[in-house]
Amino acid sequence: MFHLLPEEEKKLLKREYFYRLLFVILCFIFAIEVIASAFLLPSYLLSYRKVADLNDQSAGIKTDIATKTDPNLAKFLTSLKGNLSALKIDNKTGNSSFYIKEITDKKTSGITVNQFFVNYGAEGSTILIKGNANKRDDLTQFYHSLQTIKDFTKVELPISAFAADRDIDFTMTLTLKS
Repeated sequence: MFHLLPEEEKKLLKREYFYRLLFVILCFIFAIEVIASAFLLPSYLLSYRKVADLNDQSAGIKTDIATKTDPNLAKFLTSLKGNLSALKIDNKTGNSSFYIKEITDKKTSGITVNQFFVNYGAEGSTILIKGNANKRDDLTQFYHSLQTIKDFTKVELPISAFAADRDIDFTMTLTLKS
């Protein structure tokens, strides 16, 4: 086949063809980006406006809260917090089942515990034990074993409980550490 163009002209034409093809591809990519931006612009404007509205609402709510705070509400919330903290069982004081278990562990066979009363008061917590002892020695031993429990600050047993020698009904008061 005959070639009418010299080699140098062919190289120039190929280079020019390549540049034109590259220009068309770049123009096509640019056109796609412009069209995509045009389609995304309404969504962007709506999102921007919604964020601005939410920021305005947040600022309005904060100012409403700051201006409409009722002093009685603060007093009520403080008293409610105090009441909830009184009901809360923390690890320092334990709970009544823990103390009852400690008491029953110290109980001997000659002691019968009939009732437990637990009182969590503001000035201190107490446990009242009502029961029966077979002998005075059993009651004395139980009384001294309860005094060894480190969670109790005071163990009180009326002296009248030691009046009888056998079949003694007793009431013992244990004061818990605060």
